[in-house]
Amino acid sequence: MITIKLDHYDRETEVAITSAKTGISRPEAEKIVDIVRGFREIGNHSSNATIRACIMIAKLLKAWGARAIINDTNFVGVTLDVLDSDLTNTHDRSKIQEAILDLIKRHC
Repeated sequence: MITIKLDHYDRETEVAITSAKTGISRPEAEKIVDIVRGFREIGNHSSNATIRACIMIAKLLKAWGARAIINDTNFVGVTLDVLDSDLTNTHDRSKIQEAILDLIKRHC
């Protein structure tokens, strides 16, 4: 097998895919995509910051009737769980969760 590394889609494509694959509204998809893209830009912890993360977050929001707003605990919890799922170091996890919360505040 050969692995071919591809770059991420542009923002507009990620929003369209997230909305189409999950049935959430465009404004909700934009918030999710912006958070995930912001997390991707942070640096070393971007392996979870993919279009798949956008789709996972959006599908769970739809299933739970949640909204991409700062005071929706389901949204905040899902976003934290999806984006920091491969971190094992408690110190790193705390810093990363703070960064994710800042992104949620900024985009929601």
